[in-house]
Amino acid sequence: MASRFTKHIEHVWHTPRFSPIYHCWGFDMDTGELLQELFGQLHHRLDDIEQQLQVLHNRLNAELETPAKLVKLSDAWKLLGYKNYDACLYKVRSGHYRAGKEIIDRRSPQSSRPDWYADIEKCQTRDRTLAAKRTTLRSA
Repeated sequence: MASRFTKHIEHVWHTPRFSPIYHCWGFDMDTGELLQELFGQLHHRLDDIEQQLQVLHNRLNAELETPAKLVKLSDAWKLLGYKNYDACLYKVRSGHYRAGKEIIDRRSPQSSRPDWYADIEKCQTRDRTLAAKRTTLRSA
């Protein structure tokens, strides 16, 4: 003999909009509505991811653009990735970037103050070179 609870479960089980998993979670949706809702959420999330990828793609392409051959040091420090101008100037004065190779002094003949310009490609190559190789290149 079936209990009242068992009869209730059988009645609910056979109703057309019942799904045992979603009914116990408090949803009153059929499978089609649930799938539409899930696909809608998935589509919205994929749109967000696509936008983030597009922003990242644009940012990376902007970083890869080749700058002008020689850039004034006051602008070059940003392109070389230094936090400020003084950090880049320190690299010039310490000899990390060599005058006449990576750095060009374009001051007028009457001026005593240097007007530094950086060759961005050569500076980046110099930054990628290991310190041990840089010292052997200087002595050679």
